[in-house]
Amino acid sequence: MRLGLTTGACAIAASKAALLSILERKCVENVIVELPIGLKVQVNVNKCRLDDDNAEVCIIKDAGDNAPYDITHGAEICAKVKYIPNFSKLVLIIIGGEGVGINVKDDIPAISETVLEYIDKNISELLDKGIVKIELKVPNGHELWSRTMNKVVGIYGGISILGEKGIELPVTNPYSSPYLSHIDKLIEEYSRTSNRICLTFGGKSSKIARELLSDIPIIEVGDHLGYAIDKCVDAGIEEIYIVGGFAKMIKVSAGLLMMHSAYVDARIEIALGQLVRYLLRRGVGNLREILEIVQDCESILDFLEKISKYIDVRDFAKFIVDTCRIRLVERCLRMKGRNVVFHVYSILPDGSIVGC
Repeated sequence: MRLGLTTGACAIAASKAALLSILERKCVENVIVELPIGLKVQVNVNKCRLDDDNAEVCIIKDAGDNAPYDITHGAEICAKVKYIPNFSKLVLIIIGGEGVGINVKDDIPAISETVLEYIDKNISELLDKGIVKIELKVPNGHELWSRTMNKVVGIYGGISILGEKGIELPVTNPYSSPYLSHIDKLIEEYSRTSNRICLTFGGKSSKIARELLSDIPIIEVGDHLGYAIDKCVDAGIEEIYIVGGFAKMIKVSAGLLMMHSAYVDARIEIALGQLVRYLLRRGVGNLREILEIVQDCESILDFLEKISKYIDVRDFAKFIVDTCRIRLVERCLRMKGRNVVFHVYSILPDGSIVGC
């Protein structure tokens, strides 16, 4: 796996590299920074402009294996630094500039306390006196902000400079405990300002969810649906939206909420069982004939193509998502004693969406 850097880590690196360029009187090509997680990493400088006691450095944010899902991947995170040496102690002034969002609730730049702390820590390695003014900027931050869910959590006008760890964890890895921590953090943050959350299974479903549910925070939980639902309920979330592909929704319909194929791969078997329930409820007479045709299917796509000759696939899909919704409601009542409202949307192989 290839880890990425958070916006906060890039801001830390840009700030240190800009000050180092001033002190060495030449633009540096890279800089070593300590991240909140305790790692020291070397970060390459993308741009540097130096003028006496002023420097501006830009770092390209690399999201690692998260790149396909991270809107800020490839963005420039910049620090414009002014150094005034004639002062008896070290004073840091850090402000948010162009493209950095504003936390409306507190009317302050959306720069986390951890990022501020580690800018201070890394700058303190270079000097112990003087005034250092740092303006953090994201040149296309406003455009990026319009594509994020920041406004749902009260951040306006630009992106957040965040990173409790400094590294960006690959959410594509279903076995990673840091991946679960990633889910925890998002639920914790979103639950502060919203009682609704959307959980998705992957990149495609996240994209579709953003189109369907533009005003609801979206968290990509991969195969850890049950874990994420429990965390949402514990955080006081009252309404949960689930968006995902039909093959995994088949598993959810049977109450299998850890869906990675290494744990369970019974899509066809479950689909067959659900098809029997559907055919009986709809009073379809040639049940045996249909089951004989689909029993040896190796994929859900093949399964849907074969049953389409006998039934309305979208109606069957509607039956599946409604079964999922009922399962999830019952599970929360049984496991958590909470009546949570669920909305389930399934993406069919042809790209169409069925929901309830």
